Amino acid sequence: MLHSLLVTLLFLGLAAPASAQSISVIDSEYSVGKQVSGAVRIGNAFVVLPPGSFTVAVFNESESTGSAAIHSKLHLAWLVQSVDGRLNRAILIESNTGNSLVGGWNRNKEICDRKDIHHNDSDQNYSIKDTHCWSVNHYVLGRSSSTSKTTAAFYDYTKDMRRPVAALVNAFYLVKGASFLRALYYLNPEIEGFDPAKQDWRTNDWHMDRISGNSKRSAYVASVKAEGEVLSKLYKSGFAFAGSSPVGDAGQMVASAVQVNPPSRR
Repeated sequence: MLHSLLVTLLFLGLAAPASAQSISVIDSEYSVGKQVSGAVRIGNAFVVLPPGSFTVAVFNESESTGSAAIHSKLHLAWLVQSVDGRLNRAILIESNTGNSLVGGWNRNKEICDRKDIHHNDSDQNYSIKDTHCWSVNHYVLGRSSSTSKTTAAFYDYTKDMRRPVAALVNAFYLVKGASFLRALYYLNPEIEGFDPAKQDWRTNDWHMDRISGNSKRSAYVASVKAEGEVLSKLYKSGFAFAGSSPVGDAGQMVASAVQVNPPSRR
């Protein structure tokens, strides 16, 4: 039987020196191969990690485009976690560096505004300088004509790790003033014993319209949502931009950890 996900949020310190919290910084190609745990900083944002060690699999730096920002670099990274050589979790993180902003950051409609997914808890103020979006969706993991170079690099890295056909994802898009964070937490349901799903998103076994008659799949999605709810509360507390928000200055931040008992079918 699929047990409910037990999630405990531990506040280890408030406004403690960042140097005392062992926050790993991901800021260049030299970060690839690094083992990280607890929390990381990329660009202007802090990102909390589920328990265990993650490997930085991909790093990319690019220039921002469009009218949202001028001369602001974007840092993107893929982190992976394996169990016995098999992909267990992956996290996609993207944030900006610098503060040369014109008007804020455009809303990410894929994360913020979709209704045909398992869950959406997003603000409705549509401010380009203050955004908090969280959604739960299933993502098909396969190459297509629109696959980006960084995602292709992630696929190359995990090609021998029994990557699932589809993953359940807690997706976050946050904006605070001159900074943004996009963080997607991927969970592999196949490692818990579920059969591989179909490649097509709409006819996928993890689609919201197809899980209602399956108690085990419904319970698994509920457990993913439970983890996302704790992460959402943490990010709403100001964790992501603790280095530049009223929560703390450049030398102070909120240190937090999320402990998760992963879903099990046993």
